[in-house]
Amino acid sequence: DGGLRTRVSGFRVALKPAAVLASWGVVGTAALLGIFATWLLDVDWRMGMLLASIVGSTDAAAVFALLRNSGVRLNERVQATLEIESGANDPMAILLVMVMVEMLLHPERTTAGSVAWMLTSQLGLGACIGVIGGRVLARLMARLNLAEGLYALLILSGGLLIFAATNLLNGSGFLAVFLAGIVIGNRHTHATEHVLRVMDGLAWLAQACMFVVLGLLVTPSEMFTHAWEALAMAVFLTLVARPVAVAIGLWPFRYPRNEVAYVSWVGMRGAVPVTLAIVPVMMGVPD
Repeated sequence: DGGLRTRVSGFRVALKPAAVLASWGVVGTAALLGIFATWLLDVDWRMGMLLASIVGSTDAAAVFALLRNSGVRLNERVQATLEIESGANDPMAILLVMVMVEMLLHPERTTAGSVAWMLTSQLGLGACIGVIGGRVLARLMARLNLAEGLYALLILSGGLLIFAATNLLNGSGFLAVFLAGIVIGNRHTHATEHVLRVMDGLAWLAQACMFVVLGLLVTPSEMFTHAWEALAMAVFLTLVARPVAVAIGLWPFRYPRNEVAYVSWVGMRGAVPVTLAIVPVMMGVPD
């Protein structure tokens, strides 16, 4: 849904700063928060970094919802920076989470070469499959004569197929479906507006379901026991880690101070950190 509403014209004015935030922004945020979490919780540094990596990336659905519904009119560069960053920073967060999980479970197998290969496959396969899949779906939507309600189902099922195939090949499914959405959304057809309306509702439903899944994994007594620690990490993430990482990342691009502050505050977390939080639970990471 985020990709469907991202205009290609935004890439021309904000690709470089958004790419820096999608890579360094995630790493810098996770590093600062990881150091704080390790000190606060008095745990192994790998566990602190795992916790920080899970919440290191911004969530596309949350960011897009805010930009659309807040009523704030942003200049094109700021809006494009936020949109591209939130849609493209998931591979780096997934990489950090998987590396930390591997370092906790199998430290002897985690090498610089394996980390580099994981990043290359996540980004490369995600980009290739996403663009190719998006072109196929866009062509199908333009050529097929279907009932109005079926076009959105075509895009939804195609997106699920792209996401699943990319993950099975060790690529980034999140990046793939974001790029597929960009390709489809920038090729206007007779069904585009209908698809956008339906996909918007499905995106909200999907995000709500993801939070229900998270709730199923939470034990209330444990949540209240660790609430103050979680709150302290949230405050540090919001007031220190994200703003510092953004300020360093955007410094070479000479953004005005108020725009840097706005980009820092709109680093919202949502369904993707929920998904990443489930990964160590499923893989049996202790503690």
